[in-house]
Amino acid sequence: QFFFDELTREVNMATLDGKARLAERAKPMLAQIPDGAFGDLMKQQLTTLTGLGAKPTASAQPSRPPARAVAPTQRRSLVRAAIAILLQQPSLAMTLEGHHFNGLRLPGIDLLLELLGLVEQRPDISTGALLEHFEGREEQESLHKLAAQTLPGDEAMWTQELHDAVAQLEKQLLMQRLDELQAKQGQQGLDDTDKYELRELLKARSTLRF
Repeated sequence: QFFFDELTREVNMATLDGKARLAERAKPMLAQIPDGAFGDLMKQQLTTLTGLGAKPTASAQPSRPPARAVAPTQRRSLVRAAIAILLQQPSLAMTLEGHHFNGLRLPGIDLLLELLGLVEQRPDISTGALLEHFEGREEQESLHKLAAQTLPGDEAMWTQELHDAVAQLEKQLLMQRLDELQAKQGQQGLDDTDKYELRELLKARSTLRF
C-alpha cells in the first residue's frame, strides 16, 4: 500500500487524467517485479485504483448471436446458365434472333448449340423430350441435375438472362477471333482477307459494351 500511497501523492485520483498518470508511473516499476503472487497482487491493486487495464467479465460483455456459416455463392458460367434456362423452359430458345457463337472454345458450347438446334427443329419440345434425346450419353446425368433445379425468377427474367448470356458468348467469340488474327499477324503476317476481317472485327469491338 505504501508503494501506491507514494505514487498517488502528486496526482489527482478524482480525474481520469490523474488515474492515467498513476498507471503510466506504476507500470514500469511493476514490470520489474518477478512473476508470481505478489506481482499479480500489485497489478490487481493498480487496476482497482485506476480502472485501467481491467478485462471485462463475461457477464459484462454484450451477448452476440453465433455467426452463421455463409456458403459462398458460386456464379454459374454463361453456358451453364443458358443450358439451365433451356431445360426449364425450352420454348425460350425461339425468342432469340439467331445465335452466332459456333466455334467458341468454351466447355459446354457444343451441348448448348445442340439444345438450341433441337428446340429450333421442334419449337414445342418439352423438357422431358429434351432429356430423352440425351439418354445414354455422358451429358445425361448433368442435364438431369440441371433440369431438377429450381431457378429463381420468372419467365421474363429467364428470357432476359438467356439473351444476355448469348450476347456475351457472341462477344467472347469476337474477342477469340481477334486474338487469333493478331497472333497470326505477329507470327506470319495476314493476307488481304485476314486484314479485312481484322479491320471489321476491330470496328465491331469498338461498338461493344462489356
